[in-house]
Amino acid sequence: MSGNNFELGANRLPGLSDEVTQLSRTFLTDHNHLKVIGIRIHEDATDDGHTGKEFLLRPGLALVRCEAGDAAGMYVPADHADAPDAADVEKAVILMGFVDMRKRSDPTAQENQQAQGLIHGFVDNAQIIYVDATYEDEIKGVLPMVEFMDEV
Repeated sequence: MSGNNFELGANRLPGLSDEVTQLSRTFLTDHNHLKVIGIRIHEDATDDGHTGKEFLLRPGLALVRCEAGDAAGMYVPADHADAPDAADVEKAVILMGFVDMRKRSDPTAQENQQAQGLIHGFVDNAQIIYVDATYEDEIKGVLPMVEFMDEV
């Protein structure tokens, strides 16, 4: 089940929690050419740089595909326990939108989520969240059709 119902409150019940504020984050450039794929994100994925909202993954977060462990076949940030070593990264994507990792039935827990990942397009490199700087070159290497622009 997806937990991306931003029109509902934190506990997914309308009218029973604080108003949800609209969040936005831009990492794409003005060039309008892109290609995305559907991905599955492992339930233990967190965005530790999103202070106070670690459960809410931000657009522009670079995710790598796990080939082993509990998260095999799923995408996670580079600091995830099942993430491959930087030299072993085979596939990566850039998260297209906010993803709420919380479970609908229990907002104190997280569950696997579906999302879209960018694999071809133009991005502002300064807005990409690599989590671990040692992965930056490897992630760029497995995304040859993404143009990481330094000045937008």
